[in-house]
Amino acid sequence: MLKTNILREECEFPKLFASYEEKEYGILFFNEDDRDSHDSNHAILFPEQIENLSDVLSDITNFYLQKSIAPRIYQPYAPDYFTAHAAELKNAGYTVTMYGNSKFMLLSEENTIQQPARLQIQRLTEWDDRLATDIYIPNQEECGIAVEQNSLKNEHYYLFVGCIDGKIASLVSFHRSPYHCTRFDYITTAPSQRGKGYARELLSHVVEFCKQNHFPNCFQWPMHDTSQRISTEAGFRVLFEAEAGTAVYNFNS
Repeated sequence: MLKTNILREECEFPKLFASYEEKEYGILFFNEDDRDSHDSNHAILFPEQIENLSDVLSDITNFYLQKSIAPRIYQPYAPDYFTAHAAELKNAGYTVTMYGNSKFMLLSEENTIQQPARLQIQRLTEWDDRLATDIYIPNQEECGIAVEQNSLKNEHYYLFVGCIDGKIASLVSFHRSPYHCTRFDYITTAPSQRGKGYARELLSHVVEFCKQNHFPNCFQWPMHDTSQRISTEAGFRVLFEAEAGTAVYNFNS
């Protein structure tokens, strides 16, 4: 049940910041003011509810093209789904890219991080321009600005920042899901502040906050080995792995 709930939240988390239309075959997320954000603009599929994939792909393509958004589909959490339907996707004009398995980690052990307290840590409940100037623009992730702005409007979203001399050095965000779990959305450090242990210090603080406030089943999937190592120190352990991939419409098809 926990794995099912986590995967369901992993499919639906863009409801936090994007508009969406629910279809019998899946959900279409979109944000016409932030077309470069993949998480804000993609379709997810419910394989068990699809009878004719070709018709579904046609509907998805038309939906996004009418909004001048590149049609994109995230791999559903059904083993080898894109591989099994490679011919239909190709015929519909989609190019598939697989990224290997994502490691879903659950906060299930003790936090062993021991880090000196150097950051000024606070929770932000509204937009702060430093998020753009100190984090998103230096990280070349400008499309994340609208995602952050919209997420901050949701009462179940939590954003913690760690500051040095008034500038944001590190950021950790998460939200409480309706499916009895808590998704850690983003962990990052300003490029100029990396390698100093700031992400480790902030993550340790946030983990203790979640424990003290009884946030259920905190999970995440680390994007790289360094993130996985820090998360392991904070008490996260790999619960399961799931295949990740995208199918993107080829405009030259």
